[in-house]
Amino acid sequence: MSVNVTASTGIVTSNNTSQLNIVTQPTAHGWNSTVNNTQTMAGINRIAIHYTGANVDGPSDMTLAGLNSGWLNAGWVHGGYHFVIRSNGDVWQIGRINRTSNGAINQNGNTIHISIMGLF
Repeated sequence: MSVNVTASTGIVTSNNTSQLNIVTQPTAHGWNSTVNNTQTMAGINRIAIHYTGANVDGPSDMTLAGLNSGWLNAGWVHGGYHFVIRSNGDVWQIGRINRTSNGAINQNGNTIHISIMGLF
């Protein structure tokens, strides 16, 4: 399996969706925002792994609307992750990797943020 990144758009795809199903979420808060800074692909040297914490909209999963609501309520201009891994194994790409995401204070400009849904 390979993963492809389109540098001009920051969108990631997989050639084998049975093993890695990446679902782009264009309605995610900040997806098309020009507010979040552009980061260079060559400048990315960290991956931060997060978990979503509380179960907002269901017993084991949160919704994209739930994530967006949390970010908006926190006063963030755009979302906190580039990818969210759902409990069913689907991967939501909710931020372009060539755009800075909120995720780890003072570490966002060179980091890809991935979150796993749930409370661990």
